[in-house]
Amino acid sequence: MVQVVLDSSDTPIKAMYSQHVSGQKAAWSEVEKDGNHMKVYVARGSHANYFRHYQGKLGLASDIVGKNGKKLNPEDYEIIVLGEIGSANHNSEQNWIDFAGRWGDFGGAQDELRGKRGPYGPAYRQEGEMWNTPLLWGNELPSLNNLVLKLEWFFYYFVTIFLILSVLSLAIILFFIYRRYKEKGLGPRLFALLYIDGINMKSIGNLLCIIGIFVAIASLFFPWYTVFGDIQTGSYKTPGMVKLISIDGMEGIKVNLLEKNSGLVQLGSFPLPFSLLIGIGILFFILGTIGIEKSSKAGRKYISRGIKFLIPVILIILVIVLMINIAFNFYKASDIPQDMEEIVKKISSSPITGEKTLILPEYGIIHLQWGFGTGAILLLLAGILLLIAGVMEFMAREAFWED
Repeated sequence: MVQVVLDSSDTPIKAMYSQHVSGQKAAWSEVEKDGNHMKVYVARGSHANYFRHYQGKLGLASDIVGKNGKKLNPEDYEIIVLGEIGSANHNSEQNWIDFAGRWGDFGGAQDELRGKRGPYGPAYRQEGEMWNTPLLWGNELPSLNNLVLKLEWFFYYFVTIFLILSVLSLAIILFFIYRRYKEKGLGPRLFALLYIDGINMKSIGNLLCIIGIFVAIASLFFPWYTVFGDIQTGSYKTPGMVKLISIDGMEGIKVNLLEKNSGLVQLGSFPLPFSLLIGIGILFFILGTIGIEKSSKAGRKYISRGIKFLIPVILIILVIVLMINIAFNFYKASDIPQDMEEIVKKISSSPITGEKTLILPEYGIIHLQWGFGTGAILLLLAGILLLIAGVMEFMAREAFWED
């Protein structure tokens, strides 16, 4: 459903768009328009409506939105005044108003959050609130959030941004390599981190750097953060501990909606390839050491790369801490299942590691374990190793080779 609220002079002041079990509201000034007509971006194969073409990437629904689909202009529509529920309150062509079933797949309770469950008929959605008190329903929706919009824009154009930055970075690296080659050559061992000659700060620093790189690569193949749950009673009972949330370098962020035979599902409409980001970063880092003559300059590069290895770990902590706030940007507070809210709050309160048994209304007794996995520890170790290596190279202040 899309609705526009007018003031006493019939001037639009805000709009509300429905999205699966919830929706969003926005001031009229925030609504994209074509002339005086509002724009509505409808997700592919869905009833969800969005304010921007790049929305839908975040959240469990993983909607595919865009601006390259079929465009319907105002002249393509016929305005019809609808009646009310009850055969005596509308003409026979509007008998669908009385249909209380679902428009689409029936699905299960967890399909609702993923946008895979057809909504009830318009008069029966949200227990009739959307039809009977639409203004009240719309005012309870979360507002369009500019920070979240920027994040969604970034994810929508991620591949393009990544390719552009990768090409630019490679071009800059090749330029500096060429300049070093023209000025002094590239040295006998080509890569700065291969200058290991005996027991000294320069050599130990390079050795630590090489070890750190291998540790970082290994971190991609282990989980970075995991939440396990053992639901011991009720219809959601699990066969012991199962993964509820998993973050790793190969598949990004995945969640378990506890649907039968579904397992973990992707959070977002594409897996964020942390492995690709880190892998390309390592490759460019190694290329960037070609022809470096002085250990102090190599040290600065090692320190920079070490800090970059620590960033994913810091971001994971932020995501876990802010999980409940992120959820409120996609759903009304009343639409977030109480059990899920309790679980998220408990994990967010102690993001590093924790263990707790909860008694919840729907899930019953659930035992939770969460914390950083081997991958995050390895990535943290890699960052520390490169920081130490960088400091040692900087303190050594030696030339790797002479002209």
